[in-house]
Amino acid sequence: MCPDDKDLIKPRKQLIKQAIPTVFQVPNPPPSVTPSRPLPTRHNSPQNSEEHKHKKGKVADSENGNEEINQPSLDDICGERNCLTTPVIRETPRKKKLRSALNRVRVKTSRLSKRLAGAEKLVDQVKKKTELQTVIDVVSQHIKGPGLNFFITQLKLSGINKNQRRWNADMKQLCMSLYYRSPNAYKLLCKIFLLPSVKTLRRIFQDVTISTGFNHEFIHLLKTRIRSMSSRERECIVCMDEMALKAGLQYNSRTDNISGLCDFGSYTSNTSKSSVGQEALVFMARGLFSGWKQPLGYFFANTATPASVMKDLLLECISVCQSIGLNVRVVICDGGAANRRVFKSLDISIENPYFYHLNKKIFGMFDPPHLLKCMRNNLQRHNYLIEGETCSWDHISRMQQLDSEKTYGLRSCPKLTKRHITLPEFSRMKVKTAAQVLSHSVSSALYMYAFEQKIPLGAIHTANFVKLMDNLFDCFNSSSLDSPKVFRRALRDNSQHFEFLRYMFAYIEGIQMVENERVLRNPPTFGGWRLTINSLLQLWLHIKETDGGIWYLCTRNLNQDCLENFFSLIRQKGGFAYNPTPRQFEDRFKQCYIKSFLTASESANCEVDFDTFLLDVSRLVDMKKQCRRQNNRVPVNSSDPTVIDPVEHYIPMADNNDDNIQKNVLAYVAGFVSRSYLQKHNCNHCRNQLVEENADYDAARGSEKTLLFFKGYDEIDGDFGGLTVPSSSFYKFMQQCEDVFYENFPKTMNLPGVASRICELLQQQCDCTWFNAYEETCSLKPIMQFYVKMRIYYAIKFFNHEIGSLPRRMKNKKHLILQHL
Repeated sequence: MCPDDKDLIKPRKQLIKQAIPTVFQVPNPPPSVTPSRPLPTRHNSPQNSEEHKHKKGKVADSENGNEEINQPSLDDICGERNCLTTPVIRETPRKKKLRSALNRVRVKTSRLSKRLAGAEKLVDQVKKKTELQTVIDVVSQHIKGPGLNFFITQLKLSGINKNQRRWNADMKQLCMSLYYRSPNAYKLLCKIFLLPSVKTLRRIFQDVTISTGFNHEFIHLLKTRIRSMSSRERECIVCMDEMALKAGLQYNSRTDNISGLCDFGSYTSNTSKSSVGQEALVFMARGLFSGWKQPLGYFFANTATPASVMKDLLLECISVCQSIGLNVRVVICDGGAANRRVFKSLDISIENPYFYHLNKKIFGMFDPPHLLKCMRNNLQRHNYLIEGETCSWDHISRMQQLDSEKTYGLRSCPKLTKRHITLPEFSRMKVKTAAQVLSHSVSSALYMYAFEQKIPLGAIHTANFVKLMDNLFDCFNSSSLDSPKVFRRALRDNSQHFEFLRYMFAYIEGIQMVENERVLRNPPTFGGWRLTINSLLQLWLHIKETDGGIWYLCTRNLNQDCLENFFSLIRQKGGFAYNPTPRQFEDRFKQCYIKSFLTASESANCEVDFDTFLLDVSRLVDMKKQCRRQNNRVPVNSSDPTVIDPVEHYIPMADNNDDNIQKNVLAYVAGFVSRSYLQKHNCNHCRNQLVEENADYDAARGSEKTLLFFKGYDEIDGDFGGLTVPSSSFYKFMQQCEDVFYENFPKTMNLPGVASRICELLQQQCDCTWFNAYEETCSLKPIMQFYVKMRIYYAIKFFNHEIGSLPRRMKNKKHLILQHL
């Protein structure tokens, strides 16, 4: 650019006015895009060539300064472009044919590529399934049941999009149980495992509508399931009970209804339609010979349900059960006034404890656990006069007081505490405390204390009454064909139950309740027991007449514990609510209803909640934990003045005197310890040194074997009813162990390695020369370790009982709840 042209310079990204477009010589320009423009042609005429050369020469002269610059016009530029364009090449038939063949090859190649990709994907899936099946086959040898189902689900759903996962009914049931047990814990598990979302679980209940009454939609589904059940599995009972609610109304926008009003279905009277529901009446069916249960329906009542309405609802419930294929044998309820009126309106009496409905004979019973609890409560308030002899609660109270004098001493009734005697707050309502008081252990202890003249001799009659009530409750609590206690075995032909039940039927009739030598009116509990006993006797005869294939009956199914546990589940849902509102009850009833409907596994056992511990907790001590490492033992110096007793300042320590009570209890404990050791170490040589075979009580009358004699079961041969009697040498050795433990436990309880320290002291201070080891495995060391662990457990347990009996500053939580209702 020459210096004269500097005035023409403009800022960047702007064209000057005299700008000339640059023309590129494109060898094959694109065709025209508009149909109106003519096809471009190449101009090769000499005239055009000469004009082009002439113009080129002018440009060259202008560059040399010979001529002024002439700006080209728009026509010149367009003409220049037209001269350089070439015509579009037309397609020939040969080219069309080749291009069509090429397209067909491309389509075929694409299709084959897709088929190959699909085949490779299928091979990968088959390979993955084969690997998964191999892993499942290996794992199934070690894991069974729900754990295996959970493991398989995690394997199959790994790598699948969360929106494409599908869950089976068992997995949904497991996840619902986890979620309603603890929502926060379930959310944490969702971050670790592949689990359904909370929304998925809630979606199960959205389309389900369960209202007051018998839900016919679910009844129809139950009918489909019952078709696959055998005739024996269809035998069932119907139980009914009421649950207290917190009054309150709530509007349900989904159903456009107000929940919480009194509702008995078609039996609702005009006066009760506007009443607020404060009681929930629930009906439930339960298998008589199999372990299943199913709630059928519920109703809201303002107060206790009227007997006439309850009767109509009961008959409707029985009709519904029979319409879906169930065979109702028994109706069970508690001994409330309304229930007694219902039985009376159905013509159920002590002599004829049954009624007919739809040509079916149905028996009526009162709940045995409730009857046992009422017998205990009446005995605490008043005395019983039986055949001229008095049974008093004072005998049991005095025995428990003497038995618990020593904080760390041995006790004949380790489960009996002061709460069993005073029955504070809600202890009176618990059946468990009643069963522990009216038990075989308490009866044996009363016999022993009366025999040793520690309590009045009249306590023998109280002990006899307690023993009979324990056997009677066992008759209604049998769950197996084999049990150490004869009356806890299932009912069979020619068993001892029938003779005993007939005896108790007459025995209870002769009981009188007295107060200050004044005979009181007998409570309804006595008549309830007699009606229930006669109903069980006639029920067995009726079952044998109608179904000869049934040869035993487990009487544990003849109660309403399933309904009580169902109420506890409702209270636990969504946090503890002892008295839920009607709307909360409806929602939780629906959850429990569906959950119980989904759990239809044949291996499911509904009786797990009702099983009780029959033996002492010390039997659960693991023998494998007895052997400690040698380097964990701490040398002991019993004379160390720095060892103090942390509880000595408020619980006085009694002297370990050699009274007959402690000797009898120690003999029972020694027999238990020797039996536990011989179960792990089966050696005849050790058995001869630890156990006294064929022991005779007459030869040892008045000795330390009195408790063993009364503690043994009468049904088992031998004076001691199958209990293990320790030898004299082993009994003396256990006396030395007890003395060492009782003296040193308060001194070592605040030090590390308590059991190891006491075992070291036993080895140092006890005489072990009487025991001859026949083999290397024969030793007294495991016996001492087991004994020390058992004694520490019971010493801590008794100490906690003493603490629990002290006055409390904090009020009972349940009492506070009832105050704010």
